[in-house]
Amino acid sequence: MRLAILFSGQGQQSPEHFQALQAMASEETQIQLARQLPDVWQNTTVHCETLGQNRIAQPFIFAFQLQWWQALRPLLPAPVCAAGYSLGELAACCAAGAFDMHEGITLAAQRAASMDDCIQTQAGLIAIMGLPLKNIQSITTASNTHLAIINPDQHHVIGGLVQDLQHAAQLAHEQGAVRIVRLLVQTPSHTVLLKPATLVFKRHLAPYRRKAPLAFKVLSAMDGRSALSVEHALNALAEQISHGMDWGACLQAIRERQPDAVLEIGPGRALARMWNTIYPDIPARSIDDFRSPTGVQHWLEHLPARR
Repeated sequence: MRLAILFSGQGQQSPEHFQALQAMASEETQIQLARQLPDVWQNTTVHCETLGQNRIAQPFIFAFQLQWWQALRPLLPAPVCAAGYSLGELAACCAAGAFDMHEGITLAAQRAASMDDCIQTQAGLIAIMGLPLKNIQSITTASNTHLAIINPDQHHVIGGLVQDLQHAAQLAHEQGAVRIVRLLVQTPSHTVLLKPATLVFKRHLAPYRRKAPLAFKVLSAMDGRSALSVEHALNALAEQISHGMDWGACLQAIRERQPDAVLEIGPGRALARMWNTIYPDIPARSIDDFRSPTGVQHWLEHLPARR
C-alpha cells in the first residue's frame, strides 16, 4: 500500500472539531493548549468566528491534526510522501520528524503571531471560482490585491486588505465568476504583505534546522518540490507564508509518486474532494469521514488492488 497524506489548512474548522480535540487530547497536550489558548480551551462552546482568529485557529488545528496522526501512525503503512495546505505544511513537517508535537504547537502559535503582527488593519482571503488565471491576475492588479493560491479547476485564492478584497470581488462578479467566498482567515496568507512574518518565523525555526533526513518526503505547497531533509523542509515552510502556493502543482507531484490512496487529515474534506475530482482513479478520503482511526485502517485494508 502506497499512501500519501494531505494535511488541511485553515477555513473548515468547526466547534465540533474543537470539541473533538478537547476529548482526545493527551494530558500533556491539554496543559499546553490551556497555556496557549487560555481564553477558550476550557470553554464548552466556542463560536466559529472565534475559531477563525489566527492565534486560536493555528495551534488548535495543528494539535487536532497531530493527535489524529499519532493515533493513526501505528495503524497505517509509512507514507510515500506528505504535503500540507498552508498551515497544514507545519503538520506535515512534524509528522515527518522535523520537530515533535509539543514543539509544533508552540511553533503554530509563533507562526500565527508573526502573521498577525504584519497587518494592523482588517485583511484576509477570498476564493474566486470559474475564472481563468489571466483574469485573476488582471483583477489583483486592478484591486491592489495579491494572488495567494492556485488550485485546480479555476479555483483561485487572493489576499489583501478588506476594502481591496471587496473591490476584487466586485470585479470578479462583473467578469462572470461562478462563486466568490470570503474565507474564515483574517490574514492575507501567501502574499508579499506577510514578508516580515517569513523572516520572523525563520528565526523561530532556527533551533530545529538540521541536515537530518525526514522520515518521508514532504512536498512544498508552493510548487510541489520534495524535501528529503529537515533543513530543506523548514526553509520551504517559512517561505510559503509570504509566497503564493501552486497547490495544483503539488497535487500533480503527489500523483507522480503513484499512491494507491490519499488520506486527508483535516479539519474538513476539501482536499480529498479536490483530489477525487482531478484524479478519480486514486481514492481519497478525509478523517472526517470516519468515527475512529481504526475506521481509516479498515478502509485502507479493504481497498481493491490497483492495476
